Amino acid sequence: MTVKPVVAALLHVWRTLEKLDAPMAVMGGLAMAAWKHVRLTHDVDILVGIGDIDVSRLIETLQKADVRPKHYPP
Repeated sequence: MTVKPVVAALLHVWRTLEKLDAPMAVMGGLAMAAWKHVRLTHDVDILVGIGDIDVSRLIETLQKADVRPKHYPP
């Protein structure tokens, strides 16, 4: 797999979540690559702080953007 689809997915999810003004961080293989520990990855892992965020609104926003979770229910 090339890097472009993974980076495009990251940008799509990140821009979607920015609208909610929630704190977030990149995790997993993409975060490791930023620290020069490159590994093959096929997904985007993002940690979202939900302190003051309505979780159902968060999930609805992601679903409307065609983002799907690894597990269901998310």
